[in-house]
Amino acid sequence: MNINKLFRSLPIRAKLTIAFGAWATVPVAILGVAGMVVTTRQIESKALEVMENELLVARERSEALLSRVRADLSYFAAANGLADLTSQPRRSGLERLAPALQTFLRHKPDYYRVLLVAADGRLLIVARAERTGRITVDLEPDPVEGLYYGYVADRVPPGQVGVQPLEVRGGEEVAPVAVVAFVQPLAAEGHSSAAVVLEFRLAQLADLFRGTAMASRGVTAVATSEGLLLYHSQRHRQHRSLLAAQPEATIYADLPRATAERVVSGMPGVDRGPRSIVAYVPFRFAGSSSGESFVLYHAVPRDELFAPARRLAAIVFGGGAVFLALALWLAVIAARQLTGPIRALRERTRRLAQGLRDAPLPVATNDELEDLSRDFAEMARQLQLHRENLES
Repeated sequence: MNINKLFRSLPIRAKLTIAFGAWATVPVAILGVAGMVVTTRQIESKALEVMENELLVARERSEALLSRVRADLSYFAAANGLADLTSQPRRSGLERLAPALQTFLRHKPDYYRVLLVAADGRLLIVARAERTGRITVDLEPDPVEGLYYGYVADRVPPGQVGVQPLEVRGGEEVAPVAVVAFVQPLAAEGHSSAAVVLEFRLAQLADLFRGTAMASRGVTAVATSEGLLLYHSQRHRQHRSLLAAQPEATIYADLPRATAERVVSGMPGVDRGPRSIVAYVPFRFAGSSSGESFVLYHAVPRDELFAPARRLAAIVFGGGAVFLALALWLAVIAARQLTGPIRALRERTRRLAQGLRDAPLPVATNDELEDLSRDFAEMARQLQLHRENLES
């Protein structure tokens, strides 16, 4: 590359400034940009890895929670006399059962209610954990309320569990309470409506994400395989709106449709959308009759997830701008020092052509410019001698 041909009309000082600035900054700029790109990709990759790991931890917690629910259901299913009580209900037996249910709910705050459904579908007893912390037991509940759970239990094979997300009312609760009802049939064989029901509070799902970055950034949600939202980190205090039969209660209103369809596909993955990154993983309640599965997903805006990479880019570009300004300033100084003697020689040549006599030009550069200055001075001296000889 010939700078003289590229910048024909520029003076030599400007050409030298451009050359010095380019030689100083272009290699550094190339290395800096390459390093920034590599580092940015590493930061983004690490952010995605952390996001996926947090999701796996949350899934493990979710599955552990469901395992505890399964163990609690097994405890009731194996309880002596419980199946007999549902087939031949006796008030004395229900009264003896009441303290056990109260103790259970006192030590299991994640549950809202425990219900016992008779073989004929009637509701026999309801133990409820009120929002005030008081545990109440109703020995004369509305028998019609048990028909739904009896219907569910009648269609669940023995040894399996029915899983139903729904809202329930009653007790001291002002608003409906969002729960996932786990229905454990008590019949050893054949079809029967006899069942024990544990209603898990969906509000307790927030505990699964405490202490993780998922709780402080983006959106964390749990949904059914059909896309019905059971938990939403930004609306976890509005469970009534989550389980209500309205469009905004599904992940299709929370995510782009193509992303939502991948989330409920039953396969884990990461969707890198133009505005947000969505990591998702399914989990299943072991032993459910319908193979009931859920999906846990975490959506974080790109700007938030990749903020460290953008901060690094800003630092690199800012440092590059400072380095460029410094390099240009040094290039200007170097070009001025190099071209100063040349400009002085040019001025002396012009004056010599006019017949003017000047003092010797002191140039101390220890290079070819000093030699040129010395030769010019000798030429001027010889010309002056020749002029004096002609005049004499």
